[in-house]
Amino acid sequence: MDVPWPVESPMGPAVLAGLDARTWLAEHDDDAVLEVPWWCAADVHEERHTVPGAADPSVILLRQGGGLRRNLALSTVTAAFASVCDGDLSGRAAAAAIAGLLDVDEAAVRAEIAAFVRDAAKDGLLVRERPDRRASGNRL
Repeated sequence: MDVPWPVESPMGPAVLAGLDARTWLAEHDDDAVLEVPWWCAADVHEERHTVPGAADPSVILLRQGGGLRRNLALSTVTAAFASVCDGDLSGRAAAAAIAGLLDVDEAAVRAEIAAFVRDAAKDGLLVRERPDRRASGNRL
């Protein structure tokens, strides 16, 4: 991965957490990934870009304040999912709710969420345990 911007220093803890997350993801299929109640990491923020006067944002990003400082472009489905990543709902339950709200195919929503979780969790934007919000502050 090429990261042309400044990263968190020291990087050791972020690299170790990334290796742990990638190992867990490699050992679990999408059904297992969807059974987890995911959390957004403490240093993750949502950013919306909107043209003045527009009803909806033109771009929604999930931005990581620490680690590799990644940002992910979100779709309507993944933005809805990220907004409920507080440890209460499993990915499967969230997918069912999102599919119902958007009146779209639930299997397609589950597949999109599973792929999103795999991408976001490998670098720590999503985590399987409650993040310590005091430790991260409000870094951007």
